[in-house]
Amino acid sequence: MIEKLQINSTFERVEKSLNLRFQKKGSLFISKNNLEKLKQELFNSNMQNILALELLIKTPIIMQVILKNPWLISDIFLQDKDFKKYIRENLTADDAKQYLNLLKDIAEDNIFSTNKFKLLMEGFYYGLVDVKKCEEIIAEDNSKPKILIECFKRAMIESNESDEIKIRVIDDFFESREELYLIVKSTAYLNEIINTFDDKEYVARWILDNEILLKIDPVWSNAFIILAKDSFDVAIQYVKQNFSWEDETTKWIIRNVFQKQLNYNDSNVEYYIDEIVNLYKSRDAYQIKVLFLDMLQPGKFRNNDMACRILDEFERIGISDKYNDRIEKIRKGEEDSRGYSSETEAFDDI
Repeated sequence: MIEKLQINSTFERVEKSLNLRFQKKGSLFISKNNLEKLKQELFNSNMQNILALELLIKTPIIMQVILKNPWLISDIFLQDKDFKKYIRENLTADDAKQYLNLLKDIAEDNIFSTNKFKLLMEGFYYGLVDVKKCEEIIAEDNSKPKILIECFKRAMIESNESDEIKIRVIDDFFESREELYLIVKSTAYLNEIINTFDDKEYVARWILDNEILLKIDPVWSNAFIILAKDSFDVAIQYVKQNFSWEDETTKWIIRNVFQKQLNYNDSNVEYYIDEIVNLYKSRDAYQIKVLFLDMLQPGKFRNNDMACRILDEFERIGISDKYNDRIEKIRKGEEDSRGYSSETEAFDDI
């Protein structure tokens, strides 16, 4: 009787193991015919047909075929927005580590791939490997720039150090590696790192004091803006204390920080509007108040209904008649055709 129970138990464990194996990898079976169809569509760069094949082939299998046969992916197909979205969504999903060994083969040149495909896959690979591997790469400091950048992001996000230490480590990292800074200069690279910090108000104040006051750094200023209410409070306090036409930081805050944070329309938007209207009310000089019309500039300020609502508040307080033309353009949502006055203004808009 005991032997029979033990035998049944063994069979149950074997069956469960097999079921888990097949469930984990989707439907491990792919017919030779479907495999050839899939390879042909990959070679032909036909994303629509590849998506249609998901009715017959599970997504993890399609991903495995792509990663095992990267030579099928042309550099032109790599630019297809639907293909890139498909790759990104699957390689950043919660179960993406199932592709780690395949990505490793590509990253370590164990399988043939175009340089562009390999470069793309390296980003995903170093986003999935154990963070200790990333720490080793940073310490050795002899890997390709994009690998260093990806590994540094991983190390910062998973670091147990205080926010105060981490933000100085980030600053030192880019201070000593100008070539890496130039790669991330026009991106939102720091945003993902900064969003993991606990004391966001401290971080916002540090960024304002160290990376904006003397010279507005594009990478740090981007991170400052996404800190939402924490950076808004720091910014509005600064403007209250430095509300003058001569202060370049005040101009940048009203024209860019306030504008973008209102554009995000997050849960704090009513608070932002009240504070901005009170700030407008606190000064009589029309010269400084024109900055608030810049903030509402059509084309950059996305929500015209909100712009008109804020404009109503400004008009109750008072706007010089000489700005009537601008007021009318804001109400109609007509974009200003003046173009950009500087490279900085163009970058801020981007």
